[in-house]
Amino acid sequence: DERPDSVPLLTEMLTFALEGPLPDGETDNEEQVRSAEVEKVYNQSLKENGGPIDLLALAQYFGLNEPDKDELDADDEAQELNKDMKEKRDALRKILLERASLCGIVADKDSAEVTSFDKAVKELKKWTNLGSLKDDDEKIKLTITLARHARICQGKVALAMSLLLKAKKDLSSGKNSKQLDGELLTLFDLVHGMSHVKDNLNEALYYRYPVFKRNV
Repeated sequence: DERPDSVPLLTEMLTFALEGPLPDGETDNEEQVRSAEVEKVYNQSLKENGGPIDLLALAQYFGLNEPDKDELDADDEAQELNKDMKEKRDALRKILLERASLCGIVADKDSAEVTSFDKAVKELKKWTNLGSLKDDDEKIKLTITLARHARICQGKVALAMSLLLKAKKDLSSGKNSKQLDGELLTLFDLVHGMSHVKDNLNEALYYRYPVFKRNV
């Protein structure tokens, strides 16, 4: 197997895993196939497998106080190290987010995958939170993943709903914000007495996004 020895190559491999053509006969299992491919990218990214990401080194570096700007400006070597570490950390965060997101989609359809989803989210949470992400759509993906984890792995429907409602308020500019509503519709089915709220949201989505399929 090809081993990514640089972050740019690792990023290309992740993009291909997420967007590349599917094997013949696998179009009905897209999320499961892509989840397995992203898992391969994660494993190949690690130093022990020949990749550029040393989890221990990253944890040690960011566990310390980062050098301030004056120190970095005065030390080219420290500046280069800081840039390299941040580049690797950002790549790791992206891989872990995509991995957990796909695991959540698969686990929602197959209870045998719940343990893998739980493990992926726990690893993700070591490195990523909403404050560490700059892109609203990545924040939406993280929120949906954490809400699914609360619902599927912890049985905490109220927590899942609160995460999604807060994101609807804070992240309305993301182009994928309607996915938050789709996840909310799933939760409304699980809560007694929420059918009228679900119907109202369904109607709002239908008129806001005419191609949105009513969840009935």
